[in-house]
Amino acid sequence: MNHQDNHSVPTLLSQANFGQASTSCAEKTFYMTSSSHSQYDNTNYNMQTQIAPPQRTPPVHPNTFFYRPPNDFWHYYVNCKEICYDTVTFLLNKSLQESNTQSNENECIFYYQQQYDTRFYKITCETVSPLLINNCLNKNFLGIELQNAEQEHLAFTFDQRENLKYCLRQYLGQYLLN
Repeated sequence: MNHQDNHSVPTLLSQANFGQASTSCAEKTFYMTSSSHSQYDNTNYNMQTQIAPPQRTPPVHPNTFFYRPPNDFWHYYVNCKEICYDTVTFLLNKSLQESNTQSNENECIFYYQQQYDTRFYKITCETVSPLLINNCLNKNFLGIELQNAEQEHLAFTFDQRENLKYCLRQYLGQYLLN
């Protein structure tokens, strides 16, 4: 076999007679590896010398805001409070039963890790009363102040909580919390 040949690896393998070859298996392996590797040296070199584009910093988002998921009719008051790593460790060590309890049926609490800088946040969401929204719109746009005597019972359902968590994680992933 001529060591100057530039045949492809499949051609080399089909021409080799492994039972009566005069060269050792190690020599053949070296030849096939070095000849196929030399074809890509310039490509590998060029790929290694390319500089990665700088990572774009996402826009900053306030830590307190009102939010309505795209597939939900309710509005929520959201508060994102940064938590330290000691708190994260404590939460991870709590039992599942303790960590899944909700203090208020009108409140949804979950934890979020910001991908851009890996900071952790406690996300607290409260349902905003539709009566409050109506009163705010009437007052700010029409100058009318209405007195509502009715009481609202606002409570999260399981699906509503899960949907809100999912949508907020997607939404917050586009921003940098300050």
